[in-house]
Amino acid sequence: MQSVGEDAGEWAEPQHPTMEGFDKLSNYNPPWREAESGPVRRTVQMRQKIEHAEVLLRLMTYPFLKRIDFETSILGWDGTKYREFRQAFPVISKSGKVAYEVPFGTLEVGSDEMKGAPGERYNQDASAVHPRSIQNWIGVSDGNLGVTISSSVSVWDYLDPTDNQVSSLLLQPVMLASRRSCHGEGPWYLQKGDHFYRFCMTSHKQNLRRGRQFGNEANVPLMAVFNPARSSGAGLCEKASFFSVDAENVVMSTIKKCEDDESLIIRLFEAEGKNAVMALKLPKVVQKAEETNIIEEEGKRVKFVKNQIMLNIGHHSIHTLKVLLSAE
Repeated sequence: MQSVGEDAGEWAEPQHPTMEGFDKLSNYNPPWREAESGPVRRTVQMRQKIEHAEVLLRLMTYPFLKRIDFETSILGWDGTKYREFRQAFPVISKSGKVAYEVPFGTLEVGSDEMKGAPGERYNQDASAVHPRSIQNWIGVSDGNLGVTISSSVSVWDYLDPTDNQVSSLLLQPVMLASRRSCHGEGPWYLQKGDHFYRFCMTSHKQNLRRGRQFGNEANVPLMAVFNPARSSGAGLCEKASFFSVDAENVVMSTIKKCEDDESLIIRLFEAEGKNAVMALKLPKVVQKAEETNIIEEEGKRVKFVKNQIMLNIGHHSIHTLKVLLSAE
């Protein structure tokens, strides 16, 4: 689509694309072919030249997983100015609500935004702003059934931008947009070349935890290591769970070393709007544990027994722990 804008976006509200020079894959009716088939998964793909680029789509299904993977490649993009690429996932749901992951929580479109306009130069009502910036996933639920898509793309729309709008929700990652700098003497950001994107989709009964867990898990795949080099001084066992939380509505979002000493910083948040009593299990015996503010200061001691820390987690709350483990 045509999409005239700047790298920083419009100054008052996001610009929307227009149909000038509109092109789509269905104009070409490209054939699909099987690329691989085996006991683990089956892959079909199609490849089609469109204006300014070539598109390769790969779709993967699994016999034992309720999951569909999509790999989208935009190849040989020529860098034409003011063009925008989107992929469309239509969701048929008369009463479906769109929700997506935000830092430390989930936002439901039309319900959870701040009231009114953000202010300063931004005068549009916050609930009307689109596209939106997401973390790992976006989904639709009607209270009975949910669909969740994990995404390597951070900007999504949910309203059909074309002239012939569909009546259903239309989830769309904004994959590529060629823009110029917001500085009057700045450069163009045309991003010529090849671009690669990945999405994973599942459906589930209305259970926010299932969608949230899938959206995060699919975006952080396990890495297989074959025959790694062995260290003569290795001291860890071959199998271990380093950190675990026993409350399903509590998410561990950060594990890092403290900047000031040898302690660990662990950040957790409550994701489903429910209070919880939880135990955090660590790989070694705890010597000292404090709960700090979000900038990791003003620590207050918290209860621990051996390698477990006990916490009361309030709904929608964020907790930061500073933990010193034993050397052995």
